[in-house]
Amino acid sequence: MKRSTWVSDLHRVREGQQDRSRKTQVALLDAAEELFAEHGIGGATIADISSAAGCSIGAFYHHYRDKRAIQFALFARYATELDEMARLGLDPNRWAGTTIGDILHGYVELTMRNDRELPRRSRSAVALSQAEPEIHDQMCELRRRREAEFSNFLLTRSDEIGHENPRLAVAFVLDQLGSMMRVRMHER
Repeated sequence: MKRSTWVSDLHRVREGQQDRSRKTQVALLDAAEELFAEHGIGGATIADISSAAGCSIGAFYHHYRDKRAIQFALFARYATELDEMARLGLDPNRWAGTTIGDILHGYVELTMRNDRELPRRSRSAVALSQAEPEIHDQMCELRRRREAEFSNFLLTRSDEIGHENPRLAVAFVLDQLGSMMRVRMHER
């Protein structure tokens, strides 16, 4: 497993070497994600997380130094998943023979589907961002990077954009789509 650029040495996360150890880490992360989404960061204790994961508090401390460490590990998992989704989604071969409209439709569909199917992931990410300034900054940087990559990908299709300034048109469309999707997601 590649060391995450999101988790600094200040936030020790012991990488599981054995399958059982990795399963425990995943169970702890899943439990933390669920509890943070439901109760916020402050509303979930290490004992709550351990209990929900079916682990002892000692197992928690074996893998994570403290609650802050699991927050950073959870964000690292989220960032890794977004990186992988972007890598797959922005593969030009995936979109061969389609229009820029198809790409935009796919982007909206994927974003909305993820929000519907993984609502706790979105709520947990928001809770992490609100509770930890460093995670908030990393979340903003991750969002900026993803938007730039998507914008650059769309600009490879600038011949399909009927505007004299394709960069401006793409920025406008992405801003509008982002606003509409945020409103739609927060209506739930």
